[in-house]
Amino acid sequence: MSISNLQFPYAMVANLTALPLLLDNTKKITDLAVGQIGAFYPTTGLGATQGGAAGARTIFFAQNLGPKFGVVRTKPIDRTKIIRYYGQSPVAAVNQTTYLGYDTTGVYTSPTDDTRKGFKVSMLNKEVVIPITIYYRPLSRWYGSRSYHHRIVINLANCACIADPCALYADLPIAQAIADYINNVGVPVGGFPATHELGEYLTASVVQNGDGGAGGPIVAGVKIDAKPVAVELNDICYPNQYYEAKWVHFVVGSALACGTIPATTTVVSKPPQGVAPAVRELELEAQGYDVARDSFDHPKYMKLANYKSFTVDGITYDGYFIAYDWEHDTSSRGATNGLISERYLLQIFANDGSGTALEAFLNAWIGPEGYTSVDV
Repeated sequence: MSISNLQFPYAMVANLTALPLLLDNTKKITDLAVGQIGAFYPTTGLGATQGGAAGARTIFFAQNLGPKFGVVRTKPIDRTKIIRYYGQSPVAAVNQTTYLGYDTTGVYTSPTDDTRKGFKVSMLNKEVVIPITIYYRPLSRWYGSRSYHHRIVINLANCACIADPCALYADLPIAQAIADYINNVGVPVGGFPATHELGEYLTASVVQNGDGGAGGPIVAGVKIDAKPVAVELNDICYPNQYYEAKWVHFVVGSALACGTIPATTTVVSKPPQGVAPAVRELELEAQGYDVARDSFDHPKYMKLANYKSFTVDGITYDGYFIAYDWEHDTSSRGATNGLISERYLLQIFANDGSGTALEAFLNAWIGPEGYTSVDV
């Protein structure tokens, strides 16, 4: 037996509230409404049922794509050949937050009991250098694989001292200068805005603790947030447009000879999951593969004028994923080894919250093989 190194994808998208999953042992794939998904037995062609899921070893899934497109169906799925089963709830994009020179957990109790941290810089008339590197895919196209790197230089000669001789500089003006630089504001009269990319992808604000009196000395730092990236909508009729997950990640630090300014990341950037453009991309990829692979066998049905998509912009989707091996005999085609195994991936996307019946069916069907039930 030989094993293919390819993974052939199927992707089916449906609003399972408006078009419930077809589970009816009196129905066939010809009974599917346009856009509807159903589960069927390959031996009889009749539909599987929720009650019979646990006893069903092999089934296939099908979806009616409508006039001119016909019905797309998976290869028979033998649940003993399933190698992975999982679900994915939609997840909103998460934007990075990093505190520079500031500790959000510090507490002031007394002058001798102060666990707060801020910009404590003691280099007389020197410079504070803050290097920032932004990792964002579109920027990499312009600046290379190392992405965009910039150094913020603050001249301490312009900052106020809190001791004489100047052994320590005040937190607040340094933090404000760094925040203004990142936001590209506070330009001196007659000066020019900085020519850097920081303000396009980051936003900075001064954070502080203490009031200079009973609340303790002012401790200040900078909170830096990655700006959210809008999800782009693509024209499905334009093949050069495709979905690309984009999010901003950055690294910030310090280059002081006398030590470092602490940087603490409290929120890590993550791309969104289950958004419409990403789901549509998988849906079209699956149909595009079918066109290329099956055009020799089914030219009458597979020469499509375009793709058929049921993904709706602005909707988020639950995802159900089944990876399985399909074994079939090729000896009639002259193959010397006879049996060949091909890897397939079934992806079913349902409007967020509409996949209850599908989830129950999949869990009951696949559960006997020892897989953990999916709960999205």
